[in-house]
Amino acid sequence: GTGDDELSNVFQTSDGGFILGGWSTSNISTDKSENSMGVQDYWILKLTPDNCTSCSQPNNLSASNLSNTSEKILWDIQPCALAYQIKFRVVGSSTWTTQFTTGNWGYKTLINLSPNSSYQYEVRSICQQNPYVYSGYTSIQIFTTPLRLEDETVTPTNFSIYPNPTTNSINISSSSLQGNYSLKIYNLLGEQVKLEQHDFSDLENYKLSVAELPAGYYRLLLNNTKDFFSKGFIKE
Repeated sequence: GTGDDELSNVFQTSDGGFILGGWSTSNISTDKSENSMGVQDYWILKLTPDNCTSCSQPNNLSASNLSNTSEKILWDIQPCALAYQIKFRVVGSSTWTTQFTTGNWGYKTLINLSPNSSYQYEVRSICQQNPYVYSGYTSIQIFTTPLRLEDETVTPTNFSIYPNPTTNSINISSSSLQGNYSLKIYNLLGEQVKLEQHDFSDLENYKLSVAELPAGYYRLLLNNTKDFFSKGFIKE
């Protein structure tokens, strides 16, 4: 700028570019695009390597589940990228949600997702600003969030499963269950690991074997054409 500017430190980054740190009193002038915010502003600049002749797509995309409402998207960083743009949507939807990284980071965490839902996502590199230069988007990838784990509010107060924790079987007890129900068990990944049918019209208690399941936390879902009940249990 046209004021007092001083470069204090320079470090080379792993992509061949540089990180510059210093301070400035200049307002918008010459190469400075923002006004001074105080007496002496501290600035950090990232310079891309001089050999950036193309803007490459990210590669080796993967998704890592963090919870039933959040997912971490990962990829290999590109040396000429300044940041990345991520688009995602529920499978079947026509509306994309767009988010950005704040630097050349190889990941982005998506939050406030819907449990037990499949999402499409794609990523592209941002290699230049003013004007913007982008790579093409990656091919569409898919991830699925796990089933919600908290108790459903529609579960009747006299519905219970015991013993909990258990080793071989669980007893399902409820005087309000009438008729035929599907009994489904899901693991923490939202995968269905067991399915049975049972008519509760004549029995208030039913013993369901879980001996074949590995140790862990599971979700029991009971549903028919009009009701949906669920509770969690631990298999030791």
